[in-house]
Amino acid sequence: MARGAYRVEILPAALKALAAIPDPWQDRLRAAIRELAHDPEPADSIPMTGRAEGMRRRRVGTYRIVYRVKAGRLVVLVVRVGLRSMIYSGLEPRSSQRPPRQRGSR
Repeated sequence: MARGAYRVEILPAALKALAAIPDPWQDRLRAAIRELAHDPEPADSIPMTGRAEGMRRRRVGTYRIVYRVKAGRLVVLVVRVGLRSMIYSGLEPRSSQRPPRQRGSR
């Protein structure tokens, strides 16, 4: 992938979450986000699956950066930033949920 050609955009909710993180971690997270402009798919990032398919996540200590690479527009869009224990809520379907029942089938 082309290096140094990507613009990084951060959604307002992700920016707000980043601002609430303690400074030492916030600095590390900001540096990791900046690095995505040069390499949007670094070796330490992992493609996500399920409802989050098409997104990637990058680990920074106990924190995660969830983002999408829009290669056609040369944009890295940071969707979420936060603790691992809370970041995935709403991205993946709950295993306890049953799929919706289709009308007309029994």
